[in-house]
Amino acid sequence: MVSQTLLVMGVTLSPPLSKLLPPPHETNEMIKNVIDEIHRYAHLAPSLQLSATILRQAEDRRRAILEQQSRGRRREVAGFV
Repeated sequence: MVSQTLLVMGVTLSPPLSKLLPPPHETNEMIKNVIDEIHRYAHLAPSLQLSATILRQAEDRRRAILEQQSRGRRREVAGFV
């Protein structure tokens, strides 16, 4: 489940590939649900704790990259690039 979620996170960063996914709000909710689920079980094993940490950090980075991409597109539309 962790590796598949990381794969989906990567796909969301590629405009052509992200068209293969459900709408962004649904994809974001799915990712959030997986992170929450792994986090709930993290106390059971060190490997689950590590997986939860990796997913949380990957999601933080994904959101930062998407925000940066969004700002770049807004600048292009405004004619600043």
